[in-house]
Amino acid sequence: MILSQGQVNVGPVDDSYVYLGGDRANKTYGTLNPDELITRKSVASEEYTREAYLMFEIGDQAASFSNAQLQLYGNVVGSKTVEVYYCSSAWSEETLTGNNRPLGTFITSAFLEAGEGYYSWDVTGYVNTAKSGGAGNISFILKDIAYDESTSDTKWHSKENPSGKGPQLVLTPGDPPLIYNGNYYVDNIEGNDTNSGHSPEEAWKTLQNVNNKLFQPGDSLLFRSGGTWTGAFSIKGSGSPGKPIVI
Repeated sequence: MILSQGQVNVGPVDDSYVYLGGDRANKTYGTLNPDELITRKSVASEEYTREAYLMFEIGDQAASFSNAQLQLYGNVVGSKTVEVYYCSSAWSEETLTGNNRPLGTFITSAFLEAGEGYYSWDVTGYVNTAKSGGAGNISFILKDIAYDESTSDTKWHSKENPSGKGPQLVLTPGDPPLIYNGNYYVDNIEGNDTNSGHSPEEAWKTLQNVNNKLFQPGDSLLFRSGGTWTGAFSIKGSGSPGKPIVI
């Protein structure tokens, strides 16, 4: 991995994975299988669902970041969406199980094409919030998303993996980026998913960015009149009193 000037590459202090159900939900895979992290979502039973946990120490890093990317190296057998959550409760790889795992709060998601290599999630907003709140350690949870069919196992390289391609939190010190709150536009004819979505001329095209976006109180999601879209439609985020999310 090549770092740009000024970037800092932080490795995890703890990482592990858990089974959510069955007898294996009581086992510590941070010690039983320390070389890898596994994610999978089973639609049949939580007994076969696995989630990965990672903890990073950021107390000695800069006060704020212009960019923060969570990066994992793995072999993605079939294309899928993987969500990233944060959790504030303490845990360790020596004791973490599916039965005692801390739950998380959604941050972001990414659609991963099949292949092998490093995959990345933008966690800039959360890392800056945690840092400004005085956090020394921050934790992430990776979860596969499945709809009609279960996802295949993805075996990510852990910090103990002999390949040396362990998880990384790539930090770029600097002023936090401005957070846009307002209207988001989706146009199935003139739109493009590489656009910002912030104006009719910069509209998104499909539901992919809509499903990946964490909407804020007061945001509006505006679809082209008469347009049609296919696929799953999921809104993340919530409004607040007097500031609903409007569709």
